[in-house]
Amino acid sequence: MLSDHEDLNQARAPASGTQVSGISSRPGGLPFGIQKIIGFGRALVADPRILLMDEPSAGLTQEEREDLAYHIDTAKNRLRIPMLWIEHDMEMVAAIADRVHVLDYGRSIGDGLPDEVLNDPDVIRAYLGTTQLAPGRCGTRCATGKRMKQQ
Repeated sequence: MLSDHEDLNQARAPASGTQVSGISSRPGGLPFGIQKIIGFGRALVADPRILLMDEPSAGLTQEEREDLAYHIDTAKNRLRIPMLWIEHDMEMVAAIADRVHVLDYGRSIGDGLPDEVLNDPDVIRAYLGTTQLAPGRCGTRCATGKRMKQQ
């Protein structure tokens, strides 16, 4: 059995080295984007074998989405946890997904690498409108923390 001190250290471990680690003792009233990042960190504390997320970037500003994408990508690469997520933010999907499966009203219309799927004419019609998403120009930071070019 772990002591309270050991439990606390174990709970803080997934956040170590991230921007979240500095706010662990901050009182309530946190911005919504920080709350989402903390929620993501809380899911990691459970040491999941697979992480399921439903629209993790919903309701966030562009800057908050970029921060959350950074944390998701960092955790994915550092912890090697398979992640399955439903997301409508195509910039985020293009930036950090390894594989994309697209459904349109329950019908599969695309499956494969993000650049291939997000440039598929059926996917563009269903989700992106009439313009193509240029590969590598998504506006979201990669795991290195560098911001990619805006579209």
